Amino acid sequence: MRSLLIPRVAARVATLLVALVAAPALSQPTDADFLAARDAFRAGDSARLDGVAPRLRGHLLEPYVAYWQIALKLNDADSERVQAFLARYDGMPLADRLRSEWLKSLAKREQWIQFAAEYPKRVGDDAELDCYALQWKRTRDGDVVFDEAMPYWLSGQDQPESCQVLFAAMLKAGIPNIEMHIYANGAHPGQSLGNGVRMAAGLANRNIPFGTWQDRFTDWLRDLGFLQNPGVETKAARDTPQPKG
Repeated sequence: MRSLLIPRVAARVATLLVALVAAPALSQPTDADFLAARDAFRAGDSARLDGVAPRLRGHLLEPYVAYWQIALKLNDADSERVQAFLARYDGMPLADRLRSEWLKSLAKREQWIQFAAEYPKRVGDDAELDCYALQWKRTRDGDVVFDEAMPYWLSGQDQPESCQVLFAAMLKAGIPNIEMHIYANGAHPGQSLGNGVRMAAGLANRNIPFGTWQDRFTDWLRDLGFLQNPGVETKAARDTPQPKG
């Protein structure tokens, strides 16, 4: 009886050892799992991504998977989950990217309290975010923020929708010396159109609406009085409030 028991116990111990050795090998995350997660993200399939994510715990690229999970549901993301990700991966470009995207989501939904708390932590320049910040400041300070928005107007470059909202408000408020012309198609001269090609039609082709933008610019200068005789006060000068001395 004793001689039979020892072999049985030894066999069970051996089986258990084999299972313990084999289990970690079977559960190790693989690059194939990561690619499956990436494909799920690109397809916008959050359910499939959530199914793959547990298999990637401990993988070198696990932060990307966590980022994708939040990004797919950013507008509905729990703020604590977002904050936990930002704290865990603080200083990483991935955290900076998520913060920027989360700020834009908060601004579009006018969640200004959270926006105000997170905005100072942003990294890098982003005109879209900066104009959202001016929208937030306007809710607090009123139209005085238009002074800060003016450089974006005068930049001569395409500006994001968040800035266009400010420009429309400036026009409505009667800010002097401002005109806005919106064309359905076109780009600024010199702007990259991809494949090494740069915008030139705005200067060369006058048979299309945006090809005559330089005429509208001349009209604007003439209307403000910049093209009249030297020494004559311009309309621009009359419309601009003078500092109190």
